[in-house]
Amino acid sequence: MIGNRLDLHRSRPVPLSRRAPDGRNHLCLRGGMTLFEVLAAVAVLGVLLIACAQMLAVMTVQQQAVRNRRAAVQMAQNAMERCFAAARGQTEADKSDEIAAEVTAAGMLRDARVEIALEDAGDPRGVRVAVAWREGAEEPERVVRLTGWRYRVRQAEEAARPSREEQPQAARP
Repeated sequence: MIGNRLDLHRSRPVPLSRRAPDGRNHLCLRGGMTLFEVLAAVAVLGVLLIACAQMLAVMTVQQQAVRNRRAAVQMAQNAMERCFAAARGQTEADKSDEIAAEVTAAGMLRDARVEIALEDAGDPRGVRVAVAWREGAEEPERVVRLTGWRYRVRQAEEAARPSREEQPQAARP
């Protein structure tokens, strides 16, 4: 004998009319998916893709808003530094308008407005910088404000020196 009985049995093709033990057709025993299952899977994938696309769009808008805010803060810091770098007598309204125009031109925000308000009424002298911009045509205007104070040099040196109470006892006369 070349092969045993089981080998011969397995090598023969199964006829289509053969019935399973429970009475169903043999073709029904094969695995597979129905059309309804495929359509349900496609619908679930479609809903997930739409949700992912919407989330990606929202994240892109938020990242652009963060970039714009960072650029506005940088513009306000530049304006503040230029105001403090200018000599005390030179920082008048004309000079602040010139600084605002330079910062606006060099800034990364389109259609941004830089406003500088100086308070010369006392010491310390206050400098307020506001940068306003719009994210879109229909969006409300967003504003970043920075406030700084400039002290006189003499007062700054006195503030840096420790008082008599703060000096060590060995240093006292």
